[in-house]
Amino acid sequence: MKYFLFLIIIFSGILFSQNKDVVVNINYNYTTSAKIYLNPTSSDPFLRNSFFQLGEFYNPAFEIRYRLTESLLAGFNIEFLRHYASGRNLTVISNFATESIPIEEGFRLIPIELALYYQFPFSLENLKFYFGGGVGFYFGDHIRQVGNLETRTVERKFSYGINASIFLEYFPLTDFALTAGMKFRDPQFQVKIYYENQDFEFQNRGFRTAQESFDSKINIDGLIFNFGVAYHFDF
Repeated sequence: MKYFLFLIIIFSGILFSQNKDVVVNINYNYTTSAKIYLNPTSSDPFLRNSFFQLGEFYNPAFEIRYRLTESLLAGFNIEFLRHYASGRNLTVISNFATESIPIEEGFRLIPIELALYYQFPFSLENLKFYFGGGVGFYFGDHIRQVGNLETRTVERKFSYGINASIFLEYFPLTDFALTAGMKFRDPQFQVKIYYENQDFEFQNRGFRTAQESFDSKINIDGLIFNFGVAYHFDF
């Protein structure tokens, strides 16, 4: 209920604000960490809490901010994340014996976030500082690539969460700004993946997956540092 109230406040401000200051911001994000839990539904706590570390990654981001008052802005942010790493996470069968083979393991994620930003009163004409927070909705999928093995998502749990950020704008020109900031969020989502073909080929050998499906939970828990450009205009 509190998230819906938050959205109502944002869009009410947009509809009734007389200040038409709009900002279009394109960022390049650096995220410090992400991980995949490969047995999230296991009854064994050791297996359930074990994860595969994906490490750092980069992604583009696009945000529109609308000035509600002199010191308050509403923001809409959308991104596309895709990241994977190599690991021996897949147990397969070959010639009636089991073994682990190297695969590409990762995720795709589309974050959609709404936020309110406060402009600090000590901001200057050409250097402005902001602090903000909001709510995010996350739509993601698991990536598992090896040989000609194909997968399909059969179940996806909806994910949402909160975020907090701080950033600055430096204006070398009147309407153009360079931006830099930091954001904290902790999105995680769980999916169930089905193998379209349990029998597959890899490195000129035939294999069969030990299971016909698997569950996984992806967690992007790292800090985000972003750099970008912004354009301010009125309408």
